[in-house]
Amino acid sequence: MKKVALFAVVGLMLFAGVVYGGGKYAKIKPLIEKMVVSFEKFVTDMEKADNAGAVAAGLDAFTEVMKKLGPKMREIVKKYPELKDEKTHPEELKSLLKKMDELGKKLFGVMGKIQQFANDPKVKEANERFMAAMATMREEPGK
Repeated sequence: MKKVALFAVVGLMLFAGVVYGGGKYAKIKPLIEKMVVSFEKFVTDMEKADNAGAVAAGLDAFTEVMKKLGPKMREIVKKYPELKDEKTHPEELKSLLKKMDELGKKLFGVMGKIQQFANDPKVKEANERFMAAMATMREEPGK
């Protein structure tokens, strides 16, 4: 009887853990959510930018986020390689990762905006900082 009760308690704990925010990805989900929100703000800011100062400010704001989140995201992808490929995205993170992919597609327009003001010294410097921060997400920084 004690074994049955023990199994029942363990089973309920596991079920509660999965239903109420547990699971394999529970600890990383808030970080991915923060990344999505930050990325979305960056894309929106850059789409609205109509001068070099606004482009530089958008780049700098996202650069600060990437300095903090980039290395953490690199570690997450290293630990959970299934996050790299859409075919292997875990169900509990699919909507977030799909949003990231959609925002990534909008990045081409953002890059065009950066190129539009690329000769401005503020944009040039902000873009260099941005590229350095983005490099922190690579598996081997600096490559």
